[in-house]
Amino acid sequence: MSRVTKGIAFEINDLLAIQSWAAQNEVQMAIHLDHGLEDEDYEEVIAIRADTRSCLLLMWRSATAVFVQPLPGKRLRFPSVGAALQKLYVNHSEVAGH
Repeated sequence: MSRVTKGIAFEINDLLAIQSWAAQNEVQMAIHLDHGLEDEDYEEVIAIRADTRSCLLLMWRSATAVFVQPLPGKRLRFPSVGAALQKLYVNHSEVAGH
């Protein structure tokens, strides 16, 4: 079965911005390289976690957009990492219930 590469790697400045956002929101950022899901490949996927077990969201990018998938939730599309980070927040009272 042929796999299609859907996502590309983030720019270093974007990774640093995501890392800073994660630190400010007291969550962990993990970078997954060559991430595969069903029949799709992503060069790089960012996982935001409250702890080592509970993933809050996934983030990846294409040549034209940044995608955020809250877990659970509906996939969101943004024009840039900066635009995504301005709209994302962590509700620590909900995270504590995981």
